[in-house]
Amino acid sequence: MGSTTSTEALARAQRERTITYRALVASPSPHGNTVLRRRLLRLSTRILRLRQQPGTALQEVGASEG
Repeated sequence: MGSTTSTEALARAQRERTITYRALVASPSPHGNTVLRRRLLRLSTRILRLRQQPGTALQEVGASEG
């Protein structure tokens, strides 16, 4: 069950990062985007940590290919 939860959390974080990135790109002004940039950084860090967790589907695929 831990693997499914980690995989779901990873997928959710990736979707949120995509949404945040698109909002940042669509913003008309480079000023005032601090909140979006910080959110993008937090989500990217979360994704990296989730990918490194043992038992995630991503790690299992990588291990079987090596």
